Amino acid sequence: MFTLRCTRRLLSRFPPAGGPTDEDQSTTVLGDWYANVLNVARLRLVLCTSDRSLLTVLVPAKNLSALPGRLTGAVAAMLAELRVAPAAIERERRAMDVHRIAPTASRRVLGSMNDFAYSEWNPRIG
Repeated sequence: MFTLRCTRRLLSRFPPAGGPTDEDQSTTVLGDWYANVLNVARLRLVLCTSDRSLLTVLVPAKNLSALPGRLTGAVAAMLAELRVAPAAIERERRAMDVHRIAPTASRRVLGSMNDFAYSEWNPRIG
């Protein structure tokens, strides 16, 4: 089980929260995932960052109701690129089968996401 912590802008696009309660803790190694909308020219993306490792993946913003499942696939693909053991990837994938949607709770992670978005997508840098 993991919590997808969405910014206000993204949270408004999801139906009211149901499922696991606030007392439930993430059972994934990477912990909660933070998500924010990122628009780059004509691309509509969701920037997702792990609160424990600050690992960041980009997921298409199309069909937001499927975002948790697409995030799971993107995380598995990123871990494979990082040469994480297949058994560890599968454990993380299984732990991400159940999710809940909640508001953000860490300014540290949000700041990291803003830095990533600005440095990666600002044409005046790099």
